[in-house]
Amino acid sequence: MPRIVQKYGGTSVGDVERIKKVAERIKIARSEGHQVVVVLSARAGVTNELIARAKGLCAEPSARELDQLLAIGEQETIALMAMALHGIGVPAVSYTGAQAGIFTDKVHTKAKLKMVNPRLVLRELKENRVVIVAGFQGIDDDGQITTLGRGGSDLTAIALAAALKADSCEISESKLMSAPAQNPLPVPVRMMTRTWSSAEAARTAAPTSSSIFWVHAFSLSGRLRVMVATRFAAW
Repeated sequence: MPRIVQKYGGTSVGDVERIKKVAERIKIARSEGHQVVVVLSARAGVTNELIARAKGLCAEPSARELDQLLAIGEQETIALMAMALHGIGVPAVSYTGAQAGIFTDKVHTKAKLKMVNPRLVLRELKENRVVIVAGFQGIDDDGQITTLGRGGSDLTAIALAAALKADSCEISESKLMSAPAQNPLPVPVRMMTRTWSSAEAARTAAPTSSSIFWVHAFSLSGRLRVMVATRFAAW
């Protein structure tokens, strides 16, 4: 049975209606005969809101406590997505990064992935469940929650797909902008579907602060078919 990993960003899961729409997309993928693992970000704006609250209490919050706090955002969306899938008759289970076997080094707020042990995820797939995994977070050797920094959910999705030997990894982003009234539908503005090596990813990556995460993800995954879809306007 083909296995895919889908990743959805914060705007895609920004409210109840959008979560329902993503759940329908997941249901379609499953109905097409795929084993489906979904990696989610926190709702758009939640991470920044949590950081602002922390700094309102302490000018320089502890990095460890920030990780404890920021991990909440993804844990909210994975639980809500599992509930949305249950509501439309799809068996699903949510996993934190730690539960999904995402192991990192001990650098809080900017941890690097060390390995992925997807044993429990594979068990759930064998039970024919959709597995919803929290992006952006993992656990270190001491059992401490860590976060991966900017781009961390993309990194989680690609590394998890590699560990699961998935057939493909689909990274979807939905960014809201002012769309003309006559064209309110989603407009795909970038679509890349190909197999990349880590060296090719390094040459192709855009010169932004998130590029390093893509290169690191590919260095973990070797060769993997990755589709990146960026859409403007809500779907």
